[in-house]
Order: sequence, then structure tokens, then C-alpha cells
Amino acid sequence: MKPISAYVGLTAIAAGVALSVLDWTAALSVPSGHLAGFFTLLALGLLSETLSVRTAVGDSESNFSITFIPLLTGALLFGPETAVVLFFVVGAAAEFLIHDKPVQKATFNTAQYVVSSFVGGAVYAAVISRLTDSSGGATLLVDGLGIWAATVGVLAFGLTFLIMNHAMVAGAIAISRGVPFRRTWSELSGPSASNILVDLLVSPVALAVGLLYREMEFHALGLVIVLFPMLFVRHFYQINYR
Repeated sequence: MKPISAYVGLTAIAAGVALSVLDWTAALSVPSGHLAGFFTLLALGLLSETLSVRTAVGDSESNFSITFIPLLTGALLFGPETAVVLFFVVGAAAEFLIHDKPVQKATFNTAQYVVSSFVGGAVYAAVISRLTDSSGGATLLVDGLGIWAATVGVLAFGLTFLIMNHAMVAGAIAISRGVPFRRTWSELSGPSASNILVDLLVSPVALAVGLLYREMEFHALGLVIVLFPMLFVRHFYQINYR
């Protein structure tokens, strides 16, 4: 078995374990009055994938988008478990259908989305439980999560997700190309590729959208109005750095 095949297999197994231990009751417990908001976030996640930019990383190519922004909003509104489901559905649809990638690459990318979001959600829950009296799954909608706790939580989720995402992809590229991990990590974080710091600084947009949704009773239309400009700005920003 080739090293890259073993790596993809282990990543897929890790994703399977994550999905098997996920609290599906919490993940699917979207308030009935907010189902439109849930599906709008799902649609915006898919839209951001269609706007992703293909960028060269050494001898390989990767797609960069801001899919994690609407999906982070999902974590704040509906909980970290629901965010894992959003990442899984959007990731699978993007890899197998929108980008039509080879099975091995699509499987790996989908699996690493699940693992990264699962760990990010766990960190989010741990941070929220330390800052509030909740069990860690507090949301803006149901539990009235405060701005401070929500800000720290979304940054913790975002940073964890981005670091794991970059690390797992860099590992796959390093193994497939037979080059040091440090080299591929540097290429992924360079000015012509996705930058962790820039993406992290964009993460609070998810909090702003979530607060507008809660405080101003914005629903599906409100999410579209707020997120559409952000998606297109990011799209053109990435094009300028191809």
C-alpha cells in the first residue's frame, strides 16, 4: 500500500469515528422556526465552494474558499454538533460534485473537514463551558450566549479548524510529493495560498452574522444579504493573489 493511501485511509477512519461518537440528537436539533436559516447556511456554504479559487501549491493544486465562515455561523446559532454536519454535507458535495475530484482526494478532503470541525467543535464546547455555566454547547439562539463568550468560542473553533485543516492537507501533500512537511506547510500559508492569520481575522464575521440573526430577527433573507457581499469580496481577493 502506498503511503498516501494509508494516510487517506487513516484520515477516513478518524472521520468515521468522529461521526460515530457525534451527538446526533444535538446535531439535528435545529429549532423548527429556524430551519430556513439552517438550509440557507448550507446553501451559502455550497455557494462559497463554487466561488473558490484554485491555487498552485508547489506541484499540486488546491481550492481555497471561505466555506468555514457560514459554517462557523452555524456553530454559533445551532451548536458545534450541527456545525460538524454542515461541514460534512458541504465538504462531500463540494469534493465529489462541485469540484468532481478523484475519489481518493475527495475522500481525504471530506474526511479532514469532518475531523477538523469535530475537534474544533470540541474545543469550542470546552471554551464555552469554562466561560459560562452551560455544558459547552450553548448557542446564540437557544441559550442567549454572551458576546464575550461567543467571540472567544468562535475564535477557538476557527483557529483549531484552520490549523488542523492546513496541517492535514500539508501532510497529504508532503507524503504524496516526498518532501518535508515544513515545506508544504510554508507553501500553504504563503501569500499566494490560504493564510491562517487572514482567515482567522475573518472568523468574527460569523459572530456578527449570528448576532444580527438573533438580535434583529434576521432569518434566511438576512443571512443572504449579509453573507453574499462577503463571499464575493473574498473571491476577488483570492483572485488577486493567485
